[in-house]
Amino acid sequence: MARLDLDHAGALRLATLLYNACLPVRREPSDARPEALPVLPDLRPGQGFLDTQGTARYLGTAASTIRSWTARGGPKHHPFPHPTLRHQRRNYWCLPVIEQWRTEEKELDRIARETRRRGRPTS
Repeated sequence: MARLDLDHAGALRLATLLYNACLPVRREPSDARPEALPVLPDLRPGQGFLDTQGTARYLGTAASTIRSWTARGGPKHHPFPHPTLRHQRRNYWCLPVIEQWRTEEKELDRIARETRRRGRPTS
């Protein structure tokens, strides 16, 4: 374990370096270099951004579901929040917004289960 104390600019440079290290190796001419992520996440704890794939993993659903909800305003009982940031045709959501939506969704599911349970006739 190591602790790094970085200023904001240093943290962004480190994030760019780590992002580029995670990119798949391309079999292209040596002058072709993968582009750096154009918008890096805010690195303060709890303030990061998630793209569609990250949001889907965080919520435990498919990325196509997130894209559908964003395009169609679903789910109907509790619409998914609009992207916090849209850059170069990609959507990004601020992590606290996704956490709040997930908390509200769990509460609505709990209320719906209780309502269904109360509505059933007892034998």
